Amino acid sequence: MPSDAIILRGAAENNLRRVDLDLPRGALIVFVGVSGSGKSSLAFDTLHQEARRRLAETLGSRTRGLLDPRARPRFDTLTGLPPTVAVGQDVGRSPGPRATVGTLTDLQALVSLLMLRDGVQRCPVCDAALRSMSADEILAGLLALPEGRRLIVLAPLVDQQKGGHGALLEGLQGEGFARVRIDGQLHRLDEAPVLDARRPHDIELVIDRIRTAPDREPRLAEAIRSALRYGRGRLLTLVDDAVETWAEVPWCGTCRASRPRPEPALLSFNAPKGACRRCGGLGTLPDADALVVDPQASLREGAVIGILDGSDRLGAGLFEALADALEVDLDTPWAELNAAQQRAILEGLPEPVRLRPAAEDPEGRYAVRFDGALAAVKGKERRGGHAACPDCDGSRLGPDARAFRLDGVGLAELASWPLTRLAPWLRDSPRSPTLAPAVEELDRRLDMLLRCGLGHLTMDRSGATLSPGELRRLRLAELAGAALSGVLYVLDEPTAGLSEAEVPPFAALLGELRDAGNTVLVVEHEPQLIAAADLCVEFGPGAGAEGGRVIFQGPPAALREADTPTGRWLSGQEAPEPSPPRQPTRWLRLLGARGHNLQGVDAAFPMGALTAVTGPGGAGKSSLVLDTLHRALTGQRLPPPLPFDRLEGAEAVARVVLVEPRGVGGGGRSLVASYAGAWPLIRELYARTKEAKLAGFTAGHFSLTSRGGRCEACRGSGTQAVELGFLPDVVVPCPVCEGRRFDRATLRVRYRGLDLAELLALPITQARRQLSGHRRLDGVLRLLEDVGLGYVPLGQPTGTLSGGESQRLRLARDLAGGATDLAGSVYILDEPCVGLHPRDVAGLLRLLHRLADEGATIIAIAHNPVFIEHTDVRIALGPGAGEAGGRIV
Repeated sequence: MPSDAIILRGAAENNLRRVDLDLPRGALIVFVGVSGSGKSSLAFDTLHQEARRRLAETLGSRTRGLLDPRARPRFDTLTGLPPTVAVGQDVGRSPGPRATVGTLTDLQALVSLLMLRDGVQRCPVCDAALRSMSADEILAGLLALPEGRRLIVLAPLVDQQKGGHGALLEGLQGEGFARVRIDGQLHRLDEAPVLDARRPHDIELVIDRIRTAPDREPRLAEAIRSALRYGRGRLLTLVDDAVETWAEVPWCGTCRASRPRPEPALLSFNAPKGACRRCGGLGTLPDADALVVDPQASLREGAVIGILDGSDRLGAGLFEALADALEVDLDTPWAELNAAQQRAILEGLPEPVRLRPAAEDPEGRYAVRFDGALAAVKGKERRGGHAACPDCDGSRLGPDARAFRLDGVGLAELASWPLTRLAPWLRDSPRSPTLAPAVEELDRRLDMLLRCGLGHLTMDRSGATLSPGELRRLRLAELAGAALSGVLYVLDEPTAGLSEAEVPPFAALLGELRDAGNTVLVVEHEPQLIAAADLCVEFGPGAGAEGGRVIFQGPPAALREADTPTGRWLSGQEAPEPSPPRQPTRWLRLLGARGHNLQGVDAAFPMGALTAVTGPGGAGKSSLVLDTLHRALTGQRLPPPLPFDRLEGAEAVARVVLVEPRGVGGGGRSLVASYAGAWPLIRELYARTKEAKLAGFTAGHFSLTSRGGRCEACRGSGTQAVELGFLPDVVVPCPVCEGRRFDRATLRVRYRGLDLAELLALPITQARRQLSGHRRLDGVLRLLEDVGLGYVPLGQPTGTLSGGESQRLRLARDLAGGATDLAGSVYILDEPCVGLHPRDVAGLLRLLHRLADEGATIIAIAHNPVFIEHTDVRIALGPGAGEAGGRIV
């Protein structure tokens, strides 16, 4: 019998202090506590990691032999652990340029199936409905004719083609056929007229002449098969001088042309048959206007992106020779080149360009193709093309896919609808009985997405534009729709990005997962989700070495009464100190913003103050702040700002810093200490020690990126990856240095009793005390504390940080870099409170208000109620999402 509880004893992973915990199965459990208190260490690094390890042990002795025993989390015993499904802040690689909401959720495939089965294929040229039938359906249609009718079955061979076609007619006669129909007249092949080669002609082969009767069915079926074979999927029937076309392939009678057969690939932009040929299914092309950075600069000065900057395959010297051949002066300002020269530079030339005169190079060996600046940057995400492809209008689909209609609506139009509109439309439309399973699956997936607060998304929304919170909820909706039972869901801040009104239906969804026989474990700070839990467990009381203990375990009502950081916050005993009100005298005014769903928004942002931009998901916050204001302030050309009328006050802005909640990245040697700028200062401290001087070690010896004191077996990363085939790789400590990154001689150097490996293992708060007395280093570490990263180890690889941690690390690095002109600085933050306990939010608010006091302008997209309440100005967009939003309310 399976245990009715997960029973853990002696958990000691990371900062956990031999935690004993009994978690009931079949419950909704919320882990709370200040950042770094041990919540994720127990949920992800212990429970989920051990479940993965146990699964790997079922793969056979050879795979088990590859696993380092140290990959097992540190605990004494763990019983009753079910299989786990985890959705952390790192949901895997960012979606590529071909991924959309439709492909990530399989909605695109399901809607395409409905389109293929119940939709109408239309001609992309004239919009006429196309008709196709199987051979059996054609036979049934002809057998329905009145008995005794004279029927001629014809195979079309030539459709309005010029020529005498003598060879074709002779070949047919050689095959034993007797008659043809030429330009509407029947002829014996041996008496066929000589055709005027200058005129277009129609030629049909007479397959059989027959009178309709029930006993003629076998003969008629054979005639149909032969006609379809010779007519390449098409045949004509002549009944009492009335001609009718029958096609096994889609056929347009108006255009007299066949179209591709309907199949899933035809409606997929990830297949050659369905993708727009011009953009290859990406939906965008490089924008020629946006490639021109400075019209007054010359090509040599960088006027055009993709020319003389390494993007083109031509070297600088070869391009100069090419420019001579094109009669383009590289030192002439772009604006002074004529239209033909500009077009050649941007779009390239159809023929190779000779670099030497024809007399010197008659064979054209010294000729090169020049595809232009547009081709040089096409597909490069860092520069990207922003203009919608003119052929498919950004839909990614080819003309035949765009011509399909389902109840009068095309696939591209359906893909552009918000899910809140798509779901009821599909639910209320009658469908064929054979499609019932697909309709049920589609309805279930849409329902999950809506309940996860993703109704504002559209199927054609690029996956690369989704926020980390949206990606996590997409993944959770997929898992919830799988109807699993008996598993442990481990979720990290699933409400990130949800407004307060969107939390209750999401909490109800988690309750349904629990009621289906699952255990749901959530690391969360959202009050409404805490109140919906069956059990709350708080870790603390502090972060790092000051945390790692269970300080509360019980129902939500008891947590409100508890004397713990979370209990005091829930009961209102703790709250950030209010900042004195500011009276701004300068404003950034963005007028007439109308990109995406924005409806002519006029927004005023006070300078030298802290502004929160709020609203439900899909209300237009990112469109306003990131895609319009930020791009306009920075003069970004690729992609350009969304449409707006005017930006006032930008002349007072000296620098703009965008701090997004996306991973910093980097390999195992990129550490928090190095990214923030503390590592060079630490290396200097160790290089000045007596042991280092005696050994001749300089600061460079302590580098992890070059040979010297690092462990060469792992090249300073401290880890090695073990491949498990179809499972994700398992990362284990380096067997040579045992995860300490440095060789033994280097680790003999100590500063205040600690070697470098021991120092890097310290949380930032503790390391700051250890390294006190060094002003520059203390300033960097203090900033890391101020942004809520005091619990993070100095040596934690940046690639393992969550999106919120990476965002705050970027902010600290900018401030540690010595930003001096704060009065001219604009900081734009996207969800800065992700992963923070309210106590940590208070610390972040203190830092941001300090920056505002020094003149900085801070604009934050935020949902955290504690953060929003303590800002100077709040701009709320809404009232709803998508078409129901886009206004300041």
